[in-house]
This record gives sequence, structure tokens and C-alpha cells, in this order.
Amino acid sequence: MRNDEMALDGLLPPQNLKALIVQNYMGVRFCDWLSSLTNLVELELINCKSCQSLPPLHHLSYLKKLMFRALPALEYVSDRDWDLSSTSSTMSKLMSFFQSLEELTISNCDNLKGWWPGKGGGTNNNGEAMVSIVEHQHQISFPKLLVLYINNCPNLTSMPLFPNLESLRLYGASSEPLRQTIMMRNDSVAATSASSFSAIHSSCCFSPLSKLKFLILSDVQDIEFLLMVIGNLSSLESLKIELCLNLALLPDGIGDLSSLVSLVIQDCPYLVSVPEEIGNLLSLETLTIWGCPNLETLPEGLCNLISLQSLTVQECHNLTSLPKGICNLPFLKFVNGQDWMCISAFTETGLTQDYITTSASTGSFTHCFLQIF
Repeated sequence: MRNDEMALDGLLPPQNLKALIVQNYMGVRFCDWLSSLTNLVELELINCKSCQSLPPLHHLSYLKKLMFRALPALEYVSDRDWDLSSTSSTMSKLMSFFQSLEELTISNCDNLKGWWPGKGGGTNNNGEAMVSIVEHQHQISFPKLLVLYINNCPNLTSMPLFPNLESLRLYGASSEPLRQTIMMRNDSVAATSASSFSAIHSSCCFSPLSKLKFLILSDVQDIEFLLMVIGNLSSLESLKIELCLNLALLPDGIGDLSSLVSLVIQDCPYLVSVPEEIGNLLSLETLTIWGCPNLETLPEGLCNLISLQSLTVQECHNLTSLPKGICNLPFLKFVNGQDWMCISAFTETGLTQDYITTSASTGSFTHCFLQIF
């Protein structure tokens, strides 16, 4: 470890460096020169298994892409607190926080808990109470972040918010940062010394995540509360929910996703029902429900999906029928289902077996396809 730290300390890369990838570094800390590379556009730290401390990175004003992958010893991205007792200092620091960052990946950082540790603010040199950045990190945001990918970071429950995001993928992670962003408000900070917090963020916080179009929630254990507020994502076009073992019900609010084009619900073994409100998704073109063995019925609201073109239902063994009016959907061209769909459900819905093509390899109806022309 010591040899790695000495070797990295001695590198001293050029100040105009724009891309840096550090892989398999075994040191406990990173060298301070990393924070002096102010022209960096892309930074990737990969498989740095012993790293416990990073130098400040938030001021790298040209940084657009940042990746932390396989840093299992890292608990906080920054272990240094900020003194926000000065209004001018507050304004300057918040406005310079990752001001160009567009893409952030955090993967396999098992022990990562947050961006800053939970320290108290203390006092400054004048004896005045300092306002800890930690106390308000839920109000600090990445101003230009568009793409966020968090994978296998189950302890990451606190980080700066991301109100302007367009694409979010959560795999094996807490939904708390997403929930905090959805619920973020323009509340003024009580401490006078930090009164400018709301003013700085009023423009981006007014409608958080109004640009989010793509969302994957995979193996998110605290998903049920999150889904209660997911209807606020007015621009969402693609939603995939998978491997959420605690999910029993989809909330009615899912019907508020007026821009949704694709919905996939996969491998949620305890899901028992889909709400009637799904029929409000008038823009929905593709619906896939796969691996939900306790799902017994699909709502009649499915018959209101006037834009639906493709319906897939697989490995939902307790499901025995489709809503009868599904045959009237004007644009439905493709149905992929199980044997029950081919044998009994079509006659009930008005869809005939003339449209069925069986699996070429087995000659059976285990996987069947309906194409309507």
C-alpha cells in the first residue's frame, strides 16, 4: 500500500490533463495533486480496494464524467466539511459544486454511506456557529447532472440531489436519494448565515426531475414508499421495475405517468395486483409483465391503453385470463404469452387462434406469439 501511495504521489501529471483513469491502486489515500487537475473532463477510479479517502473534487469545473467503481473501503466521497457561515462563501461554494458534471457512476462501493460524514458544524474563528454542509446536503444539487448509475451500493442513503437528471439506473441500491430528490423543496435554511440556500436553487428545485425520461429500479428493497411519489415524474417515458422482492402492490399513482411509453415489471414474485389506474397511461406502447407468479388478474383498465402495440405476459402462472376488451385496442399488434393465453384466453377476449404462431423448436404453446395485422 505504501509503495502505491509513493508511486502515485510521484507522478505529477501535466496540469492540462483532460482524462484520467486510475485502476488497481492499493493505497489508502489518494494524492493531493488529483484535486489540482482543474482541466479534467473525465475521471475514473476503478478497483481501488483499500482507498478510504479522496481529495476534494467538487471544484473541478470542467469535469463532465465521474466514475467510482469497486472502492469497497470508501465510506464518504469527501471527508472534509465546509464552513457556510459566510453568505458570500456559501454562494461561491454552492455555485461551483461540480458545475459541469453530466454523468456519474457509483458501482460496487459496498460501504459508501454518503457524500459527507455526519459531523456537526462547530464554530468559526469569530465564535459564530458554522452551518455544516452535512446538515443541508439534501439541498445541495448537481446542477447539470443528466445520467446517474448506482449499482450495488446498499448503504448509500445520502448524497447531493439531482433535479435535472434525464436517466437513472438503480441496481441493489437504496431509493432514498431518489426519494429525497423527488420531494425536494425550496425551504429556506433556518440559520441566517445560510439564508441564500433557497435562492441559489429556486430555479432547479421548482420542478425536480421534470426532465427524467429513463428509470430502472432493480433490487431496490425500499421501493414501496418511493412508488407512492413516482407519479410526479411527468416526463418519464421508460420505467423498469425488477427484482423487487418486497413489492406487493403497484400504487395508483403509476397512472399519473402521462408520458410513459414502455413499462416493464419483471421478477417481482410477491406482486399480487396491478391497479386500474394503469388504464390512464394513454401513451403506453409496450407493456411487459414477467416472473410475477402471484399475480392473479390484470385490470380492465388495460382495455383503455389506446396506444398499446406490444403486450408480453410470461411466468405469471396464477394468471388465467386477459381482460375481454383487449381485442378492441386499435394498435395492438404483438402479444407474447404463456400456454394459457393460447388455449383459453383468446376466445374470451375475442382474439382467435388464427393469429397464433407456435414455437418452432418445440411445437408447443409454452411460448406463443400473437401478431395482429
